[in-house]
Amino acid sequence: EDPGKFRPKGRQIYHFFFFYGILLILSGLWAAGWVSFQRTHKLETDLVYARRIQAPQKARQGLKQARKFLEDQKTKEFYDTIFKTLQYYLSHKLHLPSGKVTMEAVAVSLKGKVLEGQGREDLRKIFEQCEGVRYASLDVSHDQMKQSYQKVERIIDHLERHLK
Repeated sequence: EDPGKFRPKGRQIYHFFFFYGILLILSGLWAAGWVSFQRTHKLETDLVYARRIQAPQKARQGLKQARKFLEDQKTKEFYDTIFKTLQYYLSHKLHLPSGKVTMEAVAVSLKGKVLEGQGREDLRKIFEQCEGVRYASLDVSHDQMKQSYQKVERIIDHLERHLK
């Protein structure tokens, strides 16, 4: 009976720290890939979640464009952009159809919990100013445009912090 070749007994690969380091790195990469897949899958399949995630990014883009119109003192374009930005943001954040975004619809969706007092009044004034400039050719000073821009920034920031 031949037992075969013998080889010297030494340290196996699992005795090295390097082996466990590689296992830890591979486990971390697998976990990161799984989390990435789950997030991508949820973005592709959950419309409400995807709209809520996209809302702040689109709002930043709209505010950036409105800032350019503010600096160029293009009143009609400024208020048109502000209105569309608010409309897009609120429709996506509150899961409303874009055409149905009005002060009343927003108040019903928020149910008085998130936007109280001054914030609600600011939003109402913004909607009124936008409608006035867009449809009634309301004259608005540069300072009023700046205030409107700041109010919209505050409203979006407040809703981002308090709406989940």
